[in-house]
This record gives sequence, structure tokens and C-alpha cells, in this order.
Amino acid sequence: MIRLFPRSPAPLALLAATLLPAAIATAGQTAATDVARHYAQPYTSEVVEIELAAKGEPGHQTEHAVTLAAGAPLLYTWQSSAGPVYMDFHGHTAKPEEGAAIGYQQVISYRHDTVDQAHGMLVAPFAGQHGWYFRNDSDQPLTISLRISGFQGGDVPPQGD
Repeated sequence: MIRLFPRSPAPLALLAATLLPAAIATAGQTAATDVARHYAQPYTSEVVEIELAAKGEPGHQTEHAVTLAAGAPLLYTWQSSAGPVYMDFHGHTAKPEEGAAIGYQQVISYRHDTVDQAHGMLVAPFAGQHGWYFRNDSDQPLTISLRISGFQGGDVPPQGD
């Protein structure tokens, strides 16, 4: 079972503090317009409680993903209530329509591991679904608390100059 909590504003300073130092460190002497992004609508935040059944039982695995535009940032933090779970943090483009020039779906795995928590940021390398596959390999049910903040929705590209 997945429970969504009302979206609430996350600290914008945290989003900026995470994005800007990395961009500045790699940008060198680039102009501020190269490291600052401006959006037409506010970012959103949500907390999702994901309940996973014990290993081998229905509901012991699930996927949670959000739609992001190429270049959209997503901050995340999640923690398991009862020990490590297998997770695959990944992204994929939409499945191509029949007759499309490109006949495959682009998929990339950002990280896969067995851990009890993870924290970080993603800048979507392409437009599509980005998120986590979680699998409980223990004999006990558990809950994953996932908090995400960013420009989810996929139709919110940064505004140009």
C-alpha cells in the first residue's frame, strides 16, 4: 500500500544549496545564467509511505516513480523502518509509439544496492519516469518513508533566457 501525504513546500534554500555548489564547481568561470535555473511554477514536495510485505508474499516489491523533464532536479531521501531493502534507482523514457523513428526505450540505472536508507539529488538526464524499485528480502514487513522535492510533472522545463 502506498500512502501519499499532502504536498508541502520544502526548503528552497536546501534545493539551491544542493544544486549550486556542484554546478559552480564544475562550471569554473561560467556566467550565473549557466548555473541558475528559473521555473514558471513552484517546485513541489511530497512524502510517500510505502508498505512492503515480507519476502515471498504479495506486495513485497513495488516501484515508485515521478515524471521529470530533461534537466529537472529532484532531491530525495528515504529510509526503511526495519532494515535493508534491495533498491534500484533508475530512469526510463516513455515507450516509443508504433512507427516512431526510434524504436526503443532508453533506460539507465543510477544506483542499485541493498541498503536501509539513501539520500541525494538527481538532475534528469532525459525526459521520462525516474524513481525506485524496492524489494523486501527479509521475513518481516516494513515501511519505506520517501520524501521527494523538485519539479515533478515532466512538463516544467527551465525557462530560457
